[in-house]
Amino acid sequence: MQQRKFVKDYQQFDGFDKVGINFLPCTISKGGECPSEQYFKPQDDKVVIHGRELTKHVIVPPKPLYVFQQQKDGTRVIKGEFKEVNKWIFYGNTQHAEQMFQFPNLMEVLHQPVK
Repeated sequence: MQQRKFVKDYQQFDGFDKVGINFLPCTISKGGECPSEQYFKPQDDKVVIHGRELTKHVIVPPKPLYVFQQQKDGTRVIKGEFKEVNKWIFYGNTQHAEQMFQFPNLMEVLHQPVK
């Protein structure tokens, strides 16, 4: 449910009606490594993955996006606040541009101890 609202928020400020969101795949609960991090370095403007070149666009949402962590008692704790998001776009021969969203330093934010 939360993710559906999230997609709607992106559509509102980004002007795209088809949005793919990629939370970098990793096992957060186990403190695992994120394989996608090897592809995406925040300082890069372009990256090639599996022969596809993706171009970075920095998005500044009208209000910051928050990442929450659900506690056992049902309350939610804010883990991170993102004032800008990297959007990687692949302009290929498909009808729609393929996109991925990357939250800079997401892993550091998620692994921080709850205050």
